[in-house]
Amino acid sequence: MKFQSHIPKTKHTLIFLSIFLLALAIGISIPSIKVYATDGNADEGESDQASGEYSGGPSYAKTGWIMYIVDKNGTPVSDAVYISCGGEPQGIRFLTTRLGGLNPRQVAGPVPWVSVIGADGAPFDNDQDFKGIDIKDWLLEDDGAGTKNVFNVVSDYWSEDKAIAMAKNNHSLILEPFYWMTIGGLTICATDMNWGIVLSTAYGGGNYGPQPFTLFTNTIFPQCARFQYPQFGLQTSPKYGKVTNAEMVTYALGIESITPKNSAIHTYWEVSPGNPEPRIPNKTGTCNIVKGYYKENLTTGAKQSIGVYYELGVTSNIIVSGEPTFELVEC
Repeated sequence: MKFQSHIPKTKHTLIFLSIFLLALAIGISIPSIKVYATDGNADEGESDQASGEYSGGPSYAKTGWIMYIVDKNGTPVSDAVYISCGGEPQGIRFLTTRLGGLNPRQVAGPVPWVSVIGADGAPFDNDQDFKGIDIKDWLLEDDGAGTKNVFNVVSDYWSEDKAIAMAKNNHSLILEPFYWMTIGGLTICATDMNWGIVLSTAYGGGNYGPQPFTLFTNTIFPQCARFQYPQFGLQTSPKYGKVTNAEMVTYALGIESITPKNSAIHTYWEVSPGNPEPRIPNKTGTCNIVKGYYKENLTTGAKQSIGVYYELGVTSNIIVSGEPTFELVEC
């Protein structure tokens, strides 16, 4: 049976023109459009149908991931790459990144976590379970040889120097899933933010997406990866279910952040580990301040001395605003 869109045919051209003009405005090239044959009926009364009923509809096999690295401010410090979880992405592509507006380059699959996550490493599986947090957990796990998986991923797709810089500077690996599907005869491939822009252009920002696919476009697409707390100037969504087209653009939805923390500095009094250093006792005269520091790798447990802070002849009353700047010297 022929797929009957709830959008009147007279609007197809207007929607295409809107998307075409939007693509031109943000500098995205438009490849040839592939129109799928369909074998189901859909009208305004149907909603949230399983993708298997529509050959042009959404599926975990028609997804992929964009990856790039940002600094503490959310500014990209690498280019972006994208990997498909299934076949070659189809249709009009809107794959610019939420942070930095990068245009990703394609790299060969499969995604690194495919054997652990299943479902081709996609953002969601055939049961529509979200996979973003599972992928984040795997990236922060040890690979069995003392290295977190995220560092291996960065080394593989960029360089070992990038992985070292990530560990040293608390850089973050950003993941943005993308999806392609056919709506009203148009096949579109986009990240969640860009799906929000496209759907807002076609249906309005307060709309909850096109029937019969709103479960996917406005719930699964945005919620399968999301920030757990505000960062990089992006706010988290108060909703954990269906969101409007505009909310897909506004909030940190369809994006995951992985920030590995491999080391920490501890200050102890006399014995390490032990109690924190007590306050300087009230007394006349002067005292010497000597603090030894070491770096501990929380993954391997290895400790490395990184020097001593010292100040000699200090009076008993130390005013923080007037305290001298200590220099780090090697032991």
